[in-house]
Amino acid sequence: MSVRPFIEVVSGPARASVATETIAGILGVTKQTNGQADWLPFADDQRLYIVPTVDNTVAGYQIHSLDDPSIHGLYDLFTTLCDQTDWHVRLDWDELEYLDKSFPYRSLDSAEA
Repeated sequence: MSVRPFIEVVSGPARASVATETIAGILGVTKQTNGQADWLPFADDQRLYIVPTVDNTVAGYQIHSLDDPSIHGLYDLFTTLCDQTDWHVRLDWDELEYLDKSFPYRSLDSAEA
């Protein structure tokens, strides 16, 4: 079973490129591509992948590593987006919180905060 936590930008910026530029600015990085995927450099040499969106969301960002720096980095990015933007963003752990009972986070939605 693959678990891939992600952040969805549900609404706020007009285009996905605006969301990506804002997140790149928060992280202090530049968008990268390897011909198959676009990504942003992330915690401890990991990647924050820019993923196709569904359900009329603006943009999606996903990590593939479940190490502590990536998990905490994703949570920190979500809270920073909540603090610094007026976007509707959603943090989904892809059921990681059910697989690991000691997992410190739960899924969050800025609209509920």
